[in-house]
Amino acid sequence: LRRAIKIGLLVNATGYLVFAISPNVWQGVLGVFGAHLGAACVWAFSNVILQSSTPDHFRGRVMSLDSVFYSITYSFSTVLAGALAAQWGAPTGALLIAAAGLVTSVIWIIAAWKS
Repeated sequence: LRRAIKIGLLVNATGYLVFAISPNVWQGVLGVFGAHLGAACVWAFSNVILQSSTPDHFRGRVMSLDSVFYSITYSFSTVLAGALAAQWGAPTGALLIAAAGLVTSVIWIIAAWKS
């Protein structure tokens, strides 16, 4: 599962990179599709790891916190992406989001490798 999360993180960042450099709308759609596919893989597999490592009597509380933090970070990243796109245009905003995704991916991969 950890390997799939690594791949999902990289697919997510690569998808936004493809969107940022896409010359037409269809390649942009393909990039966003890939980015969201990678994010879905990360969320699903990390959710499985979280559930399987949580004792039964705490699982509901832990999953509710996971849902809250997911909602907060999703909302924050959407607002941030919109602000970046409004300030510098969608391609530059997507490029910055892709760069942040790549940095996050590298940090997670290093942390997962050490554990």
